[in-house]
Amino acid sequence: MVELFFFRIDFMQNLRRAIKYLFWSVAILLIVVFILGCWLYSGKLTPLKFRFAGIIPYPVALVGSKIIFSPQLAQKVIAANVILNKVQQVEADEQIYNKIFTRLIDEEVLNQIAGRNSVFVSDNEIDTEYLEKSKLADSNGPDTYSRTIAQYGIGKNEFKNRVIKFQLLNNKLRVWFNSQEVLNSDNYTSAGNILQKLQQGEQFETLANEFSDDKAGRITGGDLGFVDPIQLLPELREPVLKLNNDQPTIIPSRYGLHIFLLKSQMNNKAHLYQIFLENQKFESWYSKQVLNLKIKKLIIF
Repeated sequence: MVELFFFRIDFMQNLRRAIKYLFWSVAILLIVVFILGCWLYSGKLTPLKFRFAGIIPYPVALVGSKIIFSPQLAQKVIAANVILNKVQQVEADEQIYNKIFTRLIDEEVLNQIAGRNSVFVSDNEIDTEYLEKSKLADSNGPDTYSRTIAQYGIGKNEFKNRVIKFQLLNNKLRVWFNSQEVLNSDNYTSAGNILQKLQQGEQFETLANEFSDDKAGRITGGDLGFVDPIQLLPELREPVLKLNNDQPTIIPSRYGLHIFLLKSQMNNKAHLYQIFLENQKFESWYSKQVLNLKIKKLIIF
């Protein structure tokens, strides 16, 4: 019984020491974090502070419910320095860093707005776009595209995720927006009126000259000639392949609405007529979506 009593005393003393040690350890850690936080978030981001950005992940911005951490910013800034040095320009200044920071936030804003509207980009779409751009650039010489990317200090996969994905997502969101009749009632009403006039026997050429926002198309009466679908915008290719002869059809793209009329086909090319109705509402709509997001920059350059 005596041994048990002394064991309990020792246990309680050790427990109190452990709790005291833990308390002071946590207190010191909190003080260090507080001091480090005050240093990081006060004033401008100095070179010394920037070194911590790639080592210690800390929040640099808030976009909605998403936190952007310092390593994401550090990677882009380092890449920018590589690019500037490789093209023999002056070292990046605060203005360039701010643009990089803004671009990082813009990417997250686009991701969230697109996601809310179920607009996504698949890996297959990214690969396809990369191959198309590569083929176009390589027409000037073998491996032109890959060498151009390499000289900016980034790899192929990084280029796909940082550049191509952002462009594709932006284009797909615009296509989605232009396909929403409720958001573009004016354009769809105009397109419906044109279809009605065509059904009443008015000539496509006459209506193209009167209503099309394609200046070149007005001159030709909307006649595009024989077109290989691969030459069209990606979002138009598949719908154009499904067109029936002499049946005018409304197809949305990133730029607005297209009323296409298929006249004939020859050697995998389509003889197309087009009336194009431009849509300029996207920017206004997008700005409103951005206002609904809480965006906060936690650091300044």
